[in-house]
Amino acid sequence: LNRHLSCWNLEDGMGICNSKDSELEKVELPAPSSQSVDFPPKQDRTPDVSSNRDSLLTAPESKEETERKESVKESVKLSSRFVDDGSHISTKIEFIEVADSSVCLAIDETWRLLEIPAQLPIAVVIALLDQHKSTLEYLTIVGRELQDQLVKSLVKCVHLKKLELKNCTFMKVISKNFAFALSALPNLVVLNCSGCKFFSEKKWALSNAIVAGAPNITHLTVDGFEQAIDLSVLGELKFLSSLSIASFWEKMKRPEDWQVWQDSFQSIWPHISSLNLTYTQPDGGLQPDFFTHLSKLRSLSLYGHGALADRTCAAIANCCPELERLDIGQCTRVSDTGLTKLATLHHLKWLNLYQCTRLTDSAVQHLASRCRKLEHLSVYGLDKMTVQGMLSVLEFCPNMGSLDMGGCKKITGDGRGQVEKVLELR
Repeated sequence: LNRHLSCWNLEDGMGICNSKDSELEKVELPAPSSQSVDFPPKQDRTPDVSSNRDSLLTAPESKEETERKESVKESVKLSSRFVDDGSHISTKIEFIEVADSSVCLAIDETWRLLEIPAQLPIAVVIALLDQHKSTLEYLTIVGRELQDQLVKSLVKCVHLKKLELKNCTFMKVISKNFAFALSALPNLVVLNCSGCKFFSEKKWALSNAIVAGAPNITHLTVDGFEQAIDLSVLGELKFLSSLSIASFWEKMKRPEDWQVWQDSFQSIWPHISSLNLTYTQPDGGLQPDFFTHLSKLRSLSLYGHGALADRTCAAIANCCPELERLDIGQCTRVSDTGLTKLATLHHLKWLNLYQCTRLTDSAVQHLASRCRKLEHLSVYGLDKMTVQGMLSVLEFCPNMGSLDMGGCKKITGDGRGQVEKVLELR
């Protein structure tokens, strides 16, 4: 059992405990205990879990409590098993409460990944961060107010490589000092601030803080975060390779604002490999020249770009030859002409055509005959798709493992079952 646990995920009553290099296993957890927990100081640990667990308790134990703890310990021990290749141990926890977390710590205390849900008591959050500050590399905090006490513990995790702050609220004092907090994490390369609220008197406080505090980040997500972001400032992130700015509804509507942003990224575009512009577009749609310098692009999302034209599809095909993932769901102006242009993307593995209602069965078959590396295809809501057309797609694409045909009026009953059977036999 004395192996490295690399992950514990507590969100929504689910838990994960696994050994280093093993596949994550997700298991049921009861609701977190409301009891405030102080974790024991970091120390050498042995397979005997009792001393670690008992150190958390200050009140005398009842017979029932003692029996329950022993049951938890046995669950941990009995569920440990060797992986198929016998090279390391994977530990599966059948049930555990927050107050019993030292049972996991007794096996090994070097957690590398931690996800903190909104319902976890702040005292437990602080204890977890302090306990694992020397080993944590991946941290996710969901739906919390980022107060001073929490951030002070966060910045002690100096080995963090990935920080996700999902739907969090930055209190005013944290907003002012966010650049300093980021600068305390020298290894940070992935930052996700999607859905956050940021309070500051300065108009572009967040973008300035990111540039000043984390100039070396390579992956940035600021979805739905318009209020404190100036996209042109982010052009100073010279190592950026992945950018997600989904749902910037108002900020990018004016073509002149879009052009300012596009120009500010001139030195970065050649290095961008992933770009998410879901529901982010200028009035009149993207122009073909936007893709001129995106030759390294491998993943592109233009979901909800209702003004996307066939000539822009042609530009994508010409300028982004290495594209592997493309999402043009709800791009309702794209026709067979545009899809035919995209058929030259021979590295394409994932394609979403959700509700692109102008597309016909023959155009989709044509694309599949050219893009034979496809592994996932969604034709949801395309009324012109047929059973024979989908069978042809599967014949052209031997690696296809996922085909979404929902809402296709001509693919029902036995015909749908026939297509699904071919998929199942792969």
